[in-house]
Amino acid sequence: MGNDIRIVPAKDLSILSNAAVIAVNQDPSGSSAARRWIWATNGTDPRSRAFSQMWSGSLKSTTGGDESDMVVLIINGANETSVMNATLVDIFDDQGPVGSAKQVKMSWEVRDLWANRMSVEEAQSIIGASSDAGNVTTGYNATTVGAGRYNATKTSYAEGLANGDELLLGNVTTTVMPSGTITATVEPHGAAMFRLRALPTGMKKRDEL
Repeated sequence: MGNDIRIVPAKDLSILSNAAVIAVNQDPSGSSAARRWIWATNGTDPRSRAFSQMWSGSLKSTTGGDESDMVVLIINGANETSVMNATLVDIFDDQGPVGSAKQVKMSWEVRDLWANRMSVEEAQSIIGASSDAGNVTTGYNATTVGAGRYNATKTSYAEGLANGDELLLGNVTTTVMPSGTITATVEPHGAAMFRLRALPTGMKKRDEL
């Protein structure tokens, strides 16, 4: 963050300090996500059209297996809340055409990367503490501001991911079965973001999507 923390909106700080999302940015694999689909949600005039999109990309495995983790980002460009889907066929489109990728035939643990971001109230308390101190040295530190905050100064993101730190992996929501679909309710102009982790063959499912 290159802005003054004393004046940043609390909601923005809540988003920008989300350790599970930062861990994707800092992933040791250094690979990029790619857009798998985009479609217009309303309107015929291109200047007023809203677009919804789905992106996916590989991440370094955090399971110790051969299969990479995957990040999935579903973006709702509409002016209303939408129920949106991302199929394994689309997510692994670059691994094989028309659902032929081996990953499509696997089960995946689905983790919500937005679930553990700090509340707006906690973010506001950090901003307030920084303003009261007259600088930005007081505030976001895992040892002094609330429980469950990741301290990247103490442990790098690469180390945290290698150690399987739950703060970097997000909350488990469900299991998507072979050839299945991830479904998310996404707020207007918002996004849902997930980390997928490969499950061993024969592992019991949570809730099938």
